[in-house]
Amino acid sequence: TWLSLPANPTFPYGFSLVIGTLVDPLSSLMLIVVTVVGFLVLLYSIGYMHHEHGLARYYAELSLFLTAMIGLVLSNNLLEFFLFWELVGVCSYFLIGFFYEKPSAASAAKEAFLITRIGDVLFLLGIFIFFYVYASDGPAGLHWASSGFLFAYGNLPFLAGSLGANTPAPHDRRSLYPGGRRRQERPVPAPRLAPG
Repeated sequence: TWLSLPANPTFPYGFSLVIGTLVDPLSSLMLIVVTVVGFLVLLYSIGYMHHEHGLARYYAELSLFLTAMIGLVLSNNLLEFFLFWELVGVCSYFLIGFFYEKPSAASAAKEAFLITRIGDVLFLLGIFIFFYVYASDGPAGLHWASSGFLFAYGNLPFLAGSLGANTPAPHDRRSLYPGGRRRQERPVPAPRLAPG
């Protein structure tokens, strides 16, 4: 083999990184939802997008988006989740800017990219806080949650807000959220699948 890595590599300070998939009842349910909705979007795209140019690019972007969503659903840890979340964001940017010849689509893609990066920074901050607290307690377990850390000094709302800062707004609030305008620049099948 040209590349050999240990099964569970360890890093300084006892940090270890395990990459894998998590298949439990919730992820199984979400996997079914993502694949069924993704299949329906791809099926609908065949008829709706047949007259557009750049079909290979569209299907490549949509397939990469679906792959990222499946990776997101099956993520085993927060770092994996964040990487797949970023890939979903990049694919969303590509789908929003699919009709890049239109200035409104190009502008909407840039706006979507910038707005989601703000949420991603807060999401990453929440992940760092989570890892800092967990690492300071040692790998013995997550008993810091029951020790009162989350409730001291307002840590729970801050951590929850940081991890959930990039949550998309519901579709019925388009007038209140800048994403409503940019979502309409995508090819019609794409907003049914894309969260951002």
